[in-house]
Order: sequence, then C-alpha cells, then structure tokens
Amino acid sequence: MSQYTDKINRIAKDFAEIEHYEGTTSLLAQTGCVIITYRHGGYLITAGEQGGEYNGYELGPKEELYVESNDEYYLKLKSQYSAVGPTLNERLAKVWKRIFNVKRFDLFK
Repeated sequence: MSQYTDKINRIAKDFAEIEHYEGTTSLLAQTGCVIITYRHGGYLITAGEQGGEYNGYELGPKEELYVESNDEYYLKLKSQYSAVGPTLNERLAKVWKRIFNVKRFDLFK
C-alpha cells in the first residue's frame, strides 16, 4: 500500500510544481500591448485596439500570441502529465450531457 501512497504523493508534488510554474511574475503594458510573464519563462502578448509590437512580434488589433516556455523541467513535467487524458471538468461535462441528453448547449437562447 505504501508504494501507491508514495506514487500519489510524487504526482501531487509534480502537479503543485506545475501550478507554481504557471503563476504570473509580471504584467507589462507598452507599445499597444499587454504582456503577462509566467514563472516558467513563457509569456502572453495581447494587442490593443490598434495592434502593437513587443520583442520583435508584430500583432494586429486584438490579437494574442503565446510564447512557449524554455524551462526544461517545466516542459518535462507538462509533457509527462498532459497525456493523462481528459480533465475532471471534461469528464463531468460528458457525464452531465449524457444524463440530460444534451445535444447542443444553447444557454443564452
């Protein structure tokens, strides 16, 4: 039984590490863009109404660009656990749709 507890603890630690890496470190706004920088080294650039430019990337109006991380440990963890399958929310939504026989989801109509 201990082997399963150790494995679950290791997986929980890895998920906590991934969550830590996906936290933000800074928010920057310049030259028509808002840039959110993450702990793993990647960042998200969002252009404003007229577009913008940041770090050599030209963006059109209201365009977003996600620049991937370059941290090897984070990428290893992410690839290790990304093939796990659907998330809990996705599985619950599938069950909910099956129970209530939902074909389309027209919430606002």
